[in-house]
Amino acid sequence: MAKVLAEEFAGVHATDVHEYGWDGQDGVADFLIDWGQDVPKVDWVITNPPFRLGAEFIRQGLRYARRGVAVLVRTSFVEGVERYDTLFQASPEAFVLPFVERVAMWKGVLLDPDVKVWDAERGTMKSPTSATSYAWLVWRRGEDGQFTSDTRFGRIPPWRRLLTRPGDYPPVPAHLRRPEGALL
Repeated sequence: MAKVLAEEFAGVHATDVHEYGWDGQDGVADFLIDWGQDVPKVDWVITNPPFRLGAEFIRQGLRYARRGVAVLVRTSFVEGVERYDTLFQASPEAFVLPFVERVAMWKGVLLDPDVKVWDAERGTMKSPTSATSYAWLVWRRGEDGQFTSDTRFGRIPPWRRLLTRPGDYPPVPAHLRRPEGALL
């Protein structure tokens, strides 16, 4: 995600709790720590937080982002009384933008739906699919510095094939490749 954002933004700070080997990663850091005086000056916080910590990531992003926060989450993230009480009621998102096409993501790995992967249970290759739907939730500050309180709904059209470039998808992880010697 950070690699693509770096194509459009003048500066991108990319951190994670793990090292992913991308040259642009600024380091390993826990986004939820109290950054104190070391808080980076950022216009946007754009992330795909761990589902169980999503609300905490959003609240932290709302503290630090000068312009806005965008998170990639399961669409079911918008549900739930506790999340409504602790997040959405006081800080409603400006946009809810679900993908019309399913995003093939398994255990945090983005997969190209056109490249088959190994199904160990069946011993065959199959196209990756997902029963999980995803959406972008976006918070934006207005000219007055306050976050917009009106929520708008839109859909991300089926543009994957039109917008995908060679190299956009990471290589298929080893555990999803056909084992050497496996018969089809």
